[in-house]
Amino acid sequence: MSNQSWIKPIPLTIFLVGALLVVMTRGNASNVVVQMAQGVSDFDDTCLDCHRNTAWLHHSLHLLLVALSQLFFLGADAGPFAVPTPWAYVDSASHNKTAIFLMAHFGSRVLLILPVYFLCCLLFKSYIHRIVYIIAMLALLGGWPAVLVNIVFQIGGYVVNWPPSYYLFPHQIFNFDWASVGFVHLLVIALLSKHDSKWWAGPLYAAFGQVMMDNLGMVAGICFFLAWLYRRSYRGAFIQLALCGGASAAIMLMFAFFGRMQMEHAGMALAAEQTGIISGAQAWLGYYWETMGKYNFLWLNVTIANFISLCFWPIVAGVIFGLIPAKGSSVPNDQLVRALAFPAAGFMMTLFLAMFKSGLGSDMGRQALPFLSLLLPLAWIGTVALRRG
Repeated sequence: MSNQSWIKPIPLTIFLVGALLVVMTRGNASNVVVQMAQGVSDFDDTCLDCHRNTAWLHHSLHLLLVALSQLFFLGADAGPFAVPTPWAYVDSASHNKTAIFLMAHFGSRVLLILPVYFLCCLLFKSYIHRIVYIIAMLALLGGWPAVLVNIVFQIGGYVVNWPPSYYLFPHQIFNFDWASVGFVHLLVIALLSKHDSKWWAGPLYAAFGQVMMDNLGMVAGICFFLAWLYRRSYRGAFIQLALCGGASAAIMLMFAFFGRMQMEHAGMALAAEQTGIISGAQAWLGYYWETMGKYNFLWLNVTIANFISLCFWPIVAGVIFGLIPAKGSSVPNDQLVRALAFPAAGFMMTLFLAMFKSGLGSDMGRQALPFLSLLLPLAWIGTVALRRG
């Protein structure tokens, strides 16, 4: 894979511009601008001691932009040797502060999903196929054009009383959701790069994923477990699972004792009232079951229909793409299938567990997005494999 060219200007430009547009559109850009005008700047990705943490990237980009801005004129008082002047001048420092915040806030999200572009480069060699794939992926991440969503609901309506759940497609995507999309693609790249042959890789990826989102440590653990299991290294597979679990637990404990368990306040408060670990876990899970989880099962037909609605176009787009002759990667098809399927299986397992504690009825549009982003290339490579026999 060393002969792959990452920097091809047209596909890269389309991806970066499109990704920025997507993250701003599904990141409530207008609300962010209004809040900034009101002096609010404490957004969800600026907390360095919270779990679901992408603040490390946000602040790093912010500091880089601040450093670059020192090349600009930001007011006479921004440097030494200022002299009095009778004339007013533009408050460029204020404009610069706003620009830096917006670029760091949304630019960090674009950086989080860069693995999507890198995987595209591994899958396809030609300009045209990279561009078509990137456009399809941007459509997926952006929620698909309205005509395609309408078609799904029209088709479903001919079969049963299909729920027209439009809210699934424009749902706000948070910073940790973009991190999840990038992370599952990073796992695919890791398997294609044969990182699963190294015993330390699994726990390292699990720890890194756990920093950014609750379920990503488990996704990495299942992914590397399946990779070792495929090689018939049964002992190594369970060792990997244990190491990944230990790495994830260590990260969670670090945030629990030295930071903040963001978005888990109510459940953690109930757990803290209990005396034992088991009773605490029951209280924690019981809270989320009563407030969210049980409704996923009470409205199971809606939950299933919503999942099918979300999966429809990634599968169709992948199949259509697979029918187009393409000069793809030199990686064998079976290796590509495994590299895509193992992270997808890991993420699907966490989606199943989310049925018991998360509001999939309302949030599935964002929660399933990492899986959907792998479903498209899986449908593509599966179609290619079937076409070639």
